[in-house]
Order: sequence, then C-alpha cells, then structure tokens
Amino acid sequence: MELLRKRALAFLHEAKRVLSEEPDLAAFFAEQAAQLFVKSALIQLYGIDSRTHEIRRLLGSLAKGLPEGEKSKILKFISERRYELYALEEAYKEGRYGPRAFEAEEAEEPIKLAEEIINLIQEVVQNV
Repeated sequence: MELLRKRALAFLHEAKRVLSEEPDLAAFFAEQAAQLFVKSALIQLYGIDSRTHEIRRLLGSLAKGLPEGEKSKILKFISERRYELYALEEAYKEGRYGPRAFEAEEAEEPIKLAEEIINLIQEVVQNV
C-alpha cells in the first residue's frame, strides 16, 4: 500500500517535471499516479488488489464500501468529471499503445485531474 502511494506521488512529480519536454509521458505519468493512488486506497480499505486500469471503475469500486457521505463524494466526482476521467484513461492507453501525441497544454489537464483524485482519496480515506 505505501509502496503504491510512493510510486503514485513519484509519477505525479515526474509528470510535472517532463511536461514541457515530453507531454506524452507527462499525460501517461499523470494517469499512473491517479491509478496507483486509488489502488493503494482499495488495498488499504478492502484488501483488494484490482488489476483493472480504468480509473472510473477503480473509483467506483472504492466508493462501494464507503460510508454514505464519503461514497457520495466519490460518485459525485465520477459523475461530474466523467469526460475528464475518460480522457485520463485514454492518456494511459495512448501512452502505452497509441500513435496519438499530446501537446503540453493537453497534458496539463491529466496532471491537474490526477492531483484532484489524489486529494479526494486522501480526504476520503482520512474520514473513514
């Protein structure tokens, strides 16, 4: 669990560091940061080691067992940010398999979203 969090924060740091030089990597690293941080919370709270890479699915799995107030925070986030979360998932797929290139301006959004996800998860886990 702690190892995943440490890796997540390292990916986020690297995403910011390489943003101007390697925006493709920055977007990919941002997705990895968010994904690993959510997975760390799943392990901490439920002992679940999920193999999916879909951030929306991971967040949904996290929400399922939470108290109602915390659950609603996650579900609201998923609902309000559905498009951005999908784009974050695409950053993972395109970063690994696709021919699509990101511009620096495009890669800023996944980084901001990853930060928001990490902050949300920290808040939720702290309140459980």
